Amino acid sequence: MYNEPVLFDDHPRGSDSQGLREIADALEERGIDAPSALYDEALELANEGHLGQARDRLRMLLCLDPHDGQAHLLLSKVMVAQGRFADALSQLDQAAACGVRAPQELRDQIEAGRQGELGDSQGERVAARANVELKTLREEARRLRSENAYLEQLTWDLTRKVRRWTATSAVIALTGTLLVGVTLFAGSGGAAATSTTSLADAVGAEAAVAAGGVAAVENAAEPAAPVAPKGRTYVVQKGDTLGKVAQDVYGQASRWTDIRDANKAALKGGIALKVGQELVIPE
Repeated sequence: MYNEPVLFDDHPRGSDSQGLREIADALEERGIDAPSALYDEALELANEGHLGQARDRLRMLLCLDPHDGQAHLLLSKVMVAQGRFADALSQLDQAAACGVRAPQELRDQIEAGRQGELGDSQGERVAARANVELKTLREEARRLRSENAYLEQLTWDLTRKVRRWTATSAVIALTGTLLVGVTLFAGSGGAAATSTTSLADAVGAEAAVAAGGVAAVENAAEPAAPVAPKGRTYVVQKGDTLGKVAQDVYGQASRWTDIRDANKAALKGGIALKVGQELVIPE
C-alpha cells in the first residue's frame, strides 16, 4: 500500500487576489445574482433527474457563498437521491450550522439509509466469512476422505499379515509337539523293533495329518485373490484417483472400494493409479 505523503511543491503564480471573493464581488457589481441563479438551475436539474449536474451547481454556489444554508439543504437532498447518505448528513449539519432547520422526515430518511448501508456491509462480511468457512470444510472433508482410504488399505494389509503369522505359529507349535514325541520315544531304549516301526509309522501319519492341517490353515489364512468380475473397463487419465473414477462411472465416490477390490492384482494391493492403466469396472 502506498503511504508516501503528496507534496504540493508547485510554484505560485504570484497573485495576491482572493479569487472566489473577487468573482462574487464582480458579479454583484454587474447586478448578477449568481447564487440565486445557480440555486434555481440546481433545483430544476434535480427535478429533471440530472442529479450530478445539480450537485455541481450547488457546489459552485457554496464556493461563492459557503454560508448559504438553503444551498446546503438542497445539496443534502441531492445526496440522498444519489444514495450518498454520509455526505447528505454532513450537508444537513452544515445547513443547521447556517441556521436552516431541516425537515425531520429528511433526517429520518438519511438515518434509515445509513442503517441500510451498515446492514448491507455487515451482510457482505458475514457471507464472505461463511464462504471461507465452507471452503475450509470442503478441504477438510477431502483430506479426511483421503486419509480414510489410506487407513482402509493399511487395515487390509495388516489383516493379511496377522493371518500369515497365525498360520506360521500353528506350524511351529505342531512341529515342536512332534519333535518332543520323537525324543521321548528314542529315549525309552527298550522298545522292540516292531514297536519302533509302528511308532515311526504313527509319527509319520501324525506328521502327515499335521502337514495337511497346516496347509488347511495356510489356505484359510491366505484367501485366494478375488477374481475380477466381468464388466466394462476404464483407462486411467492424468489426475485420476479411485474416488474420482468411482464418481465418474458410478456417480458415487464412495464406491471406490468396489473398483479397488476388482483390480487388486493390477494395483498390487495398493491404491495408486498409473496413467494408461486399464481398470475393470464391476457392475
